[in-house]
Order: sequence, then structure tokens, then C-alpha cells
Amino acid sequence: MKEFIKKLLREAIIIDIKVGDTILGGKFYNKKVVVKTIEKDDKGGYLINNKPLLRFRIIDQDETEEQK
Repeated sequence: MKEFIKKLLREAIIIDIKVGDTILGGKFYNKKVVVKTIEKDDKGGYLINNKPLLRFRIIDQDETEEQK
């Protein structure tokens, strides 16, 4: 029974970000930042360029295609 509950409660974080992608960061999430590193910290959270993942915003694909 415990194994069933562990499988049920397992969490997965799937993020479509790779090294070299451009995301938005900064105080107001308006500065473009290039992803150099993606790591995990000791608590299990993700870091992008040594900052927490939630400090960034992903640019929409439509938005990047319009700029080109």
C-alpha cells in the first residue's frame, strides 16, 4: 500500500528550457537572459544561472517568432 501511495504522490517538473535559450529575468521580468547553466540545489530545487527557477519567465514561441 505504501508503494502505491509513493507512486501516486511522485512529482515531476517538466520544463522546456535548455542551455542557450533566452528567458526573461530581472526585477520586473523584462530583461532577456541567456541560460548558461541548469542545476539542482541541495534542497531539490532547480537553479538557472545560480538563481531560483521561479525568478524567471519563459518567452512565448509566438513572441520570439514575431521579433525575427
